[in-house]
Amino acid sequence: MSAGTKASELRELGDEELLNKLREAKEEL
Repeated sequence: MSAGTKASELRELGDEELLNKLREAKEEL
C-alpha cells in the first residue's frame, strides 16, 4: 500500500507545482 500513498503524495506535489506555474504565468501577463 506504500506505493499508493507515494502516488497520492506525488499527485499532490504535481498539483502544487501546476498552481505555482499558473501563478507565475499570471504574474508575467
